[in-house]
Formats: sequence, C-alpha cells, structure tokens
Amino acid sequence: ISNLYINRTTDNIGLFGYNKGSIKGLNLIDYNITGSSSVGGVVGYNDYGNINEVIVSGIINSTSSYSGGVVGYNSYGNVNNVIVKNIENNQSAYRAGGIVGQAFYGSITGIVENGSITSNDGAGRITGYDLSASIKAYGFDNVSVSQNSSVNTGEDGTEINTSNKSLN
Repeated sequence: ISNLYINRTTDNIGLFGYNKGSIKGLNLIDYNITGSSSVGGVVGYNDYGNINEVIVSGIINSTSSYSGGVVGYNSYGNVNNVIVKNIENNQSAYRAGGIVGQAFYGSITGIVENGSITSNDGAGRITGYDLSASIKAYGFDNVSVSQNSSVNTGEDGTEINTSNKSLN
C-alpha cells in the first residue's frame, strides 16, 4: 500500500484504527496520517493484537498524544520484526516513538532508520514511553529526536548500521 492519506481530528487513527487480531506481512509506504490521540501508521490502538513483519515509511502528525510509526498506543500487544524507514513523527503533546508511541506491556522488536521524532514530552527512536514492555533486538540508524521537556524520555535502543542488517 502506498501514498495512504488520512486527516482526522479524532482518536485511534491509522490504516486500522483499532486492532485486537493479527496483522502480518504488510508494506505501508509513504503514508501521511494526522489524528488526535493514538495515531500510528498501521494501527492507532493495538489492544492485545499481534503485528509482525511490517515495513513502513511516512509522516505521522498527532495533535494530542501517543504517536508511532507503526502503532500509536500499544496495550499488551506484540509488535515484532518491523522496519520503519524515513519516518517523520510530529507530536504536539507527548509520547512519540519511531515504532510505538506508548508501550504498555507487550513486546517490541524492530529497526528504525532515517527520520525524525519530535514531541513536547516523551520522545524516543523506538518508543515514546515504555511501561514494562519487553523490547528486544532493536536498533536505529540516522534518527534524530527532539523534545521540549526532560520529564519523560523514550526508548532509543542501540545505534546500528542498518545497511547490512536483517531482523532474522
């Protein structure tokens, strides 16, 4: 799927607003998605859902909270083996991440390469904020992070050169 455009003023915005099932093997390229809270490229709100083997790139704009390249808000869900490329995440409130905005339990594995994550509070290359999520085998390459407050900082991961890496 390429060039997806969504512009809403509501919550739970993404290709799928809410997920409690499984999403696997999706390529979502050059999206431009705007919403209020829980805004993600693939899923706005992931509730015990499983997202695997996804590749995304694009622009996320959130006017409230929780924005991520793949998932805005992850609650006990699993977001694994994802690749986020050329991400621009613009968050005007708090918790913006390259893969997940807010991680509440669950698991996250993936790579973020090239992009920028901006938030008023809680910005990270992998997650904007992590509350007991299991984050394994992840990294970033050439991703800038900017936030106005130092109250909450997100998960950055380990810097890697992604030119010769895979998630297997």
